[in-house]
Amino acid sequence: MKLLVPVKYVQSFFPTKRCKKLRVRSLSKYCEVNVKELSEIQFPAVYKVKRYQSVYPKVKNSEELWELLHNGDSRSGQYFTETIRRFKNKYFKPVHISYGATISRSFVDPQTHVEKEINWWQNRGCTEECPLFDQKTSLVVNDNLKSTLRDVRKIASRFVICNGVLWEETPEPLYTYNTFGLGNNHGGTAFFVEYGRRCNASKTIYWKAMDRDKAIAAAVKAATDRGDTNDIKRLSNPKEMIYML
Repeated sequence: MKLLVPVKYVQSFFPTKRCKKLRVRSLSKYCEVNVKELSEIQFPAVYKVKRYQSVYPKVKNSEELWELLHNGDSRSGQYFTETIRRFKNKYFKPVHISYGATISRSFVDPQTHVEKEINWWQNRGCTEECPLFDQKTSLVVNDNLKSTLRDVRKIASRFVICNGVLWEETPEPLYTYNTFGLGNNHGGTAFFVEYGRRCNASKTIYWKAMDRDKAIAAAVKAATDRGDTNDIKRLSNPKEMIYML
């Protein structure tokens, strides 16, 4: 699918022929980016991931979801199952309308979401329009439009579309456990499914889908060693699952 998105780039110029100080200004133009469209045959489902998450019913946009959250609607916590698909050895999950860590059962509009992601990246340290530029007297030195387009298309390449739904590249889902508090049932030990490894966590506490039993055994041992006896029964049969398809 070809999408037309606004691209911001920076141009360097001298205000006049006599001026020796190089100035910069921000410009914008609409450019075309391509989001690959795939069939279900090209884009097979490989996992179903079940984990506890804040999930709301279908909404029209993130503003409507925000209203639900801030009006005190607390019906969201539940075990939610998500399909993970693969293309060229990369994993993808569908992009839901969300607010913070809360998602809805509705999916984003591809054009709106890709444009939003590109704008977020471009607005970091963006240079404002310079009033010294004059179309008749200023001398343009160069601009970064070419490199900006390359970066924008790289952002768009993280997404694919299947059956009208936008999917975003994601790390592989893995089993892990976390410990909280001081031990001896102060805090506790919990079992999770996470996408990828956290940079501040040991690689030894992550397991792939086929190693669920090893992950459970390690979580139970950690709880036993810490004295988190209240968690052992729950850790022995956790509801969090990665189903291999």
